[in-house]
Amino acid sequence: MLISHVSPRRGIGGSVDPGFDNAPFTKPELARIAASIEEIKQTLSERSDVSREQLDLIARKLDDARDASERVGRKGWKLSYFWITDNTITDAALNSELADALFDATRAAFSWLVDGGFQLLQ
Repeated sequence: MLISHVSPRRGIGGSVDPGFDNAPFTKPELARIAASIEEIKQTLSERSDVSREQLDLIARKLDDARDASERVGRKGWKLSYFWITDNTITDAALNSELADALFDATRAAFSWLVDGGFQLLQ
């Protein structure tokens, strides 16, 4: 894992610009978030090194992230997505290879949504 961007601000959400719009997502954006979540699930389900239990937990966590997109604004969702992804890696006991796969799938699926500050890992 290579850190490609480090923020001068402290904390896990330090890369989220304080001026970033925290408005609610639009209906088309919510639909696209849901599609991106499904893309991540599909990508991970195609791997042979992830167990059914891990996939189920990952799916539940990603569904939580999708649901959160309907309740919180953009900035809040980005911060919660960092937390959900981090907890998913720990809770599902993902090894470094699977953790990298989750980050890669997330980066690919959400490239339409993120600014340069969101992509911490490359």
